[in-house]
Amino acid sequence: MRFFYGKNENEGINGNLEWEIDGLVKTTLLEENELLNEIVFFDDPVNQIRIKANIPSGLPVYGCSIESKTGVIIDNFALRGIDGSRLVRIPKTLLKEFQQKLNYDLIVFSYGLNVINPARRDFYEYEEKIIRLIKHYRQAFPGIPILL
Repeated sequence: MRFFYGKNENEGINGNLEWEIDGLVKTTLLEENELLNEIVFFDDPVNQIRIKANIPSGLPVYGCSIESKTGVIIDNFALRGIDGSRLVRIPKTLLKEFQQKLNYDLIVFSYGLNVINPARRDFYEYEEKIIRLIKHYRQAFPGIPILL
């Protein structure tokens, strides 16, 4: 299990994570100040984990990654009801940092009927947004296939 967080906008104000794994309690400071920071909680299987976070304002938290070392692993950026344009707001530099830590093999963009309107006949604006999104991710993840 890994915990990802970003650079603290309020330097000098650090948070911490208190975590308990199978009865063993530890505290870790959130003091790294890189664009993308990672805390590895454990590598071996565990029965129970409990995390208490003290996160200062200005510290972006990206989430936890809980996965096995082998097999198919899916990261889901679920943004229901939008056309994907918000995904372009994620800076390429941050996406590249995630690629270094998570080593993606394939990027899948899945779209439903969230932009369909029976009266709409022109989807040019939507097409432009999708093309912009794909270009953004191709630059951030060079050589990684994208499936739409």
